Amino acid sequence: MTDKTLRIYKISSPHTDKVYIGSTYRTIKRRLQNHVESYKRYRDGRYNYVTSFDILEFGDYKIEELDSLEKATAADQIRLERKTILEHKNACNKTLPGGQLPEVKKERAKAKRDAKRDAKPLPFEVTI
Repeated sequence: MTDKTLRIYKISSPHTDKVYIGSTYRTIKRRLQNHVESYKRYRDGRYNYVTSFDILEFGDYKIEELDSLEKATAADQIRLERKTILEHKNACNKTLPGGQLPEVKKERAKAKRDAKRDAKPLPFEVTI
């Protein structure tokens, strides 16, 4: 039978104030192994960047279980992980479960507006 215990965890390092908040239904030890495997693939150019790498790069990271919830639903996972990220002002997470962090969303919208504003006009007239 599958364990449906949701675990909220924090990855930290004494070399940075940043923390990474995540959630898993696995053991936190196994989840940390997944993060480390992904980081190694990233360094080899075979994986995309994930913000937990900002902490893993120091090599002296640790993982700590912050909360758990038995028989958690997907909605419980979103709610609890989102709440925990928002409680940790030094979380390096760029997205929240259920949507981007508000400041990231604003930053991306501004970049899009700036790019549109700065777009050069076509060197010819378009008629339809």
